[in-house]
Amino acid sequence: MKYAVITAARNEAAFFAQTIQSLTSQTLLPVSWIIVDDGSTDGTTEMAQAVAQQYDWITVLHRSDRGFRQVGVGNYDALQDGLGLLANEDFDFLSIVDADITFSPAYFAELLTRFAHNPKLGIAGGAVYDVVQDQLFKVDLLPEMTGGPLKCYRRACFVEIGGLVRAPSWDAIDCYQAMMRGWQSRTFDEPALQIMHWRPTGSSQNSVYTGRLRRGEGMYFMGAHPVWVWASVLRRVFEPPFLLGSLCVLAGYYRELWRGAARINDRAFIRFVRDWQMRRLAGLLRRPL
Repeated sequence: MKYAVITAARNEAAFFAQTIQSLTSQTLLPVSWIIVDDGSTDGTTEMAQAVAQQYDWITVLHRSDRGFRQVGVGNYDALQDGLGLLANEDFDFLSIVDADITFSPAYFAELLTRFAHNPKLGIAGGAVYDVVQDQLFKVDLLPEMTGGPLKCYRRACFVEIGGLVRAPSWDAIDCYQAMMRGWQSRTFDEPALQIMHWRPTGSSQNSVYTGRLRRGEGMYFMGAHPVWVWASVLRRVFEPPFLLGSLCVLAGYYRELWRGAARINDRAFIRFVRDWQMRRLAGLLRRPL
């Protein structure tokens, strides 16, 4: 099975060498790796060019420097440019890989085995662990959701859901879109599939608190049920940055609500999301302690 990879990188020199090592050491290598240099000024560009000279399956695409990091729409635009280079490539799976993570040499061989065993599996990834001051904190995700730092799509599923959404929480929206169309989405927490995230989730622009605000905005945009929002916030009180981070999620959600911000223009999708969330929450509440 063939897979292709896209990485959007802006000023990731502190971590990118580790990601390069992880990907080029895979027991099953990709047919193509598109590195989209999103206007880096810290040496990331030179690192990308150097590895591309070593491997003929790596291509670097340079974007102009907008002058600042723009998580969400900026990342989306960079990835779309990378997707344009893959339009005529022969591959079965597409993976989006952040430039600040590490993973085992067997990662993709193991993950694609999961896809091979389950033809309805549309999106999958390993469990994400934030590395904070030399301590590991597992990012709290339901098994049906997959983390943004490293996601893998079956190409047919990616096409059917229409690709990525230019919005906060795109990495949750795609899972809902897939499930809405009969695909499955899964996170696998096994040693060979664990992902080390060297920058705390959501902290790449300004701070982790900005990231939590974006999470709340994303939950509003996708039409998440208010009960689900509160339940999600309470589940993450013990995940860094703890209570203040949870309050930021609520602030992001209710700020969008109070200002009457636009939501995704798909009522059927919002109905599916809310129905799924309430059924999932009911199932969690029925579980014995």
